Order: sequence, then structure tokens, then C-alpha cells
Amino acid sequence: MFVGRSQRAIDAAPPPPPRPARGGARRERGGPLPPPPRGGGGGGGGRGGRGGFESPPRRERGGGGGGPHPPPRPAGGPGGGKKRGGGENKRGPPPPGGGQKKKNPPGGGKQGGAPRLLGGPGGGGGTPYLSGKEPANPIHVYLEIGQKVIFAGALTWPGWCRLGRDERAALQALCDYGPRYARVLHAAQVEFQPPADPSGFVVIERLIGNATTDFGAPNIPPSDDARPFTTTDVQNAQALLRACWSAFDAVLQDAAGKTLRKGPRGGGRDLETMVKHVLDADAAYLGRLAWKTKRSEAADPGTELDRTRRAILAALAAAGRGEIPAQGPRGGALWAPATFVRRVAWHLLDHLWEIEDRAETP
Repeated sequence: MFVGRSQRAIDAAPPPPPRPARGGARRERGGPLPPPPRGGGGGGGGRGGRGGFESPPRRERGGGGGGPHPPPRPAGGPGGGKKRGGGENKRGPPPPGGGQKKKNPPGGGKQGGAPRLLGGPGGGGGTPYLSGKEPANPIHVYLEIGQKVIFAGALTWPGWCRLGRDERAALQALCDYGPRYARVLHAAQVEFQPPADPSGFVVIERLIGNATTDFGAPNIPPSDDARPFTTTDVQNAQALLRACWSAFDAVLQDAAGKTLRKGPRGGGRDLETMVKHVLDADAAYLGRLAWKTKRSEAADPGTELDRTRRAILAALAAAGRGEIPAQGPRGGALWAPATFVRRVAWHLLDHLWEIEDRAETP
């Protein structure tokens, strides 16, 4: 309970003097209005003029000043929204996605939001054929367009995906790596014939990338990945991944005892760290299918690779039976099985080719 002066002392104290009102005499409650000041600016409660000069209408705080008031701004309209303290924000609502507005990516369109089609046959955004006409045996590709880089990926050949500074550079890089991708598949008796030049590609989809795209990893799946994952898809995906694993093991064996050339700043993983990185990434990718796997740091890397690969094959088989949920236990969206295969194959081949390029002959 508040403790202060006694009620008797409060009653005996003289009343405070009346406060003078701004702009004129004080009006008693219920009494007549006082006369307006001479030379005033028009309006009760406002400041009067000085020395007979007429003052322009002025608006006072509290709404009693002279001059008309602008109409209140509607909530949610221009200048509406919330400000930091819970009131109205004079600057208006923030742009979608929060933060500052981002520049358009090199291929057009705005950043953020769900993947959407930017161009392709019937979709606008330029011709999908570099030569101006459709090739005889086209390879359908999609483009993932970031702020700094663009990925070009083959739609029906997971793992064959390369980046460039613009669309033509990305498609040229994809073409350059075609023979290397073919060697991986031919070792597993998978028939594949890459095009001789980028004119053999047909761009059927252009997607808006994100920060992961600019970081150097494809992260926006093509819309074709959302289709049902059939038993045939499971068999094809398992055969493709087995071919990639076989090629990766052969490169590891060939690079044993060799030094991996460092980058211009002395960076780059060694062989042992590279294998550990692939294992960590595969475990994270399995989590995007709600498939759990445990790693043992003390186990032999070869044993860990074999166990992780068995888990991947089992997860794909479960996906073919429709046992992979669309959302995780906490409500987060999971990957489509085709997206999972695309990412695992790309990541493995990317490091496989890195080892080939960096391995130095002793």
C-alpha cells in the first residue's frame, strides 16, 4: 500500500492556482467561450497573432489548433503497418521477406519465395535453344539463377550440374563436364552420350536461386522432382548412385599417397578431410528424408562409407513404397526423393572431380 501524506494534511492544503490556457483566457467549465484574439490564426485553442499580423493556420498537438487536419491514414494502406513500439509505421510495411530489398538476379525476376518458372517453352524469358532451333536429340536442362552465379543442371541425369557467371557460361561448363560424367556412367554400363556443344541443350525451366546458390551449391529443385517416385525411379536412382560411389572409390584409391594441390590462398581439404566431409553431408541429406543414421568417429572411413550408402539405398526403397512423409516431425518440409538423389550425386561428383583436378603426381 502506498505510504505518503495523511488525508488530513491533503485536505488542509490550499488548492493550486489555475493554469493559464494557451492562446487566450481560461474558460470555466460550462461557461461562454472567450473572444478570439485579435489578429489570430483562426481557430479556438490555437496561438493568436502578434502585433496585428495574421498568422497562418497552425495545427496544435492534441487536435485543437487552427487549420484543417488531414484525414487519418487507413491501417494497412500507404504509411500503415506497425512500428517498433506497436504504433503505426510512417515508412509503411516492410518488403516481403523482410530486410532490405534485393536486386534482381542476373536472369531476371525477384529473389525469395517458392521456386517459380522464369522461362522456357511457353513460359517466356527468352528462347530455350542456343542455336535458335530445337536440336534433334535434346537434353533438357534447368537453370537456377542466383545473384552471383547460375547453375545449369540436366533434368534426367542427376549429378550433372555445373555453375557459371551467366547462362551461357553455366551451359558451357555443363557441356565441358559431359565427357567426365559419361565416364562415371560407362564404368557402370550405363549408356550416356553427352552433346558436342551447348546447342544440344534445351532450357525448359529457369528458377530463382537463393543464398545457397550464391554460396556455390544448387538448392532449388526443378518442378519435375515433385512427381511421384516410382519403383522404376528407385532402380534408376540406385544404379546411378552406385556408379558414382564406384567412381569415387576408384579416385580415392588412385589419389592415395598423393598430395592435393592447395588453392591460391592455401585452402582446400586433404583426402581424409574430404571423405569425412562427404560422410557428414550424406548424413545431413538423409535427414531431409526423415531418415536417421548414426556415425562413429572411431570407425574406419571405409566402414562408414559402406554403412551410409546402405542407409541411402534403404531410404530410396522406402520412398518408392511411399513411406517418406512430406513433412518432418516438427512440421518442416522434407525433400522429394528425386531432389535427394540429385543433391547426393552432385555433391559426390563435385568432390570426385575436385580430387582429380588437385591430385599431384609425386
